[in-house]
Amino acid sequence: MMSINIDSLQVNIGEKKLLNNIHLTIPPDKLTLLIGPNGAGKSTLLKACTGDIAPTSGHIRLNQQPLHQYSAEQLSTLRAVMTQDYGIAFSFTVREVVSMGCFVYEQQIARSERECIVDDVMRFMHINTLADRQFTTLSGGEQQRTQLARVLAQLWHPYTHASPRYLFLDEPTSSLDIFHQYQVLSLAK
Repeated sequence: MMSINIDSLQVNIGEKKLLNNIHLTIPPDKLTLLIGPNGAGKSTLLKACTGDIAPTSGHIRLNQQPLHQYSAEQLSTLRAVMTQDYGIAFSFTVREVVSMGCFVYEQQIARSERECIVDDVMRFMHINTLADRQFTTLSGGEQQRTQLARVLAQLWHPYTHASPRYLFLDEPTSSLDIFHQYQVLSLAK
């Protein structure tokens, strides 16, 4: 069955055990929420599930294949990740940041189709009027919506249900106003 399967997961950083004996199955096409207090390990679990950190022990399988067997390129076609920290050191426009999400299928579809995806996603996230603004000049909420548009662009390209893809969002509403919080939660649902 296609899903993310976590079995006996443990993650240590130095001597500190951040996750211990986690068992979880995350099915595709379902909204799965991790809820807990600060420091409970939610972000650590997300990073382990996306391949950003390696577990100390245990197993993570993505669509029946061990996560560590995927290349970075293969993972980028199966999942998109929006972390809490998304600092950009160089000055890019909003359009350029969102376009970064299309990099994964740059060789598969025409430039005009990629540009349509970027336009569609920016309209969907209500940032199309910000397209030519520098990312570093945006408010926190505008930056967060831009980053969410980037990860959506990564998954926007059509796919078959035989190969499900996953969207990982770490505190995606933290800097958003009420309207955009509702929009993001509706999108997730």
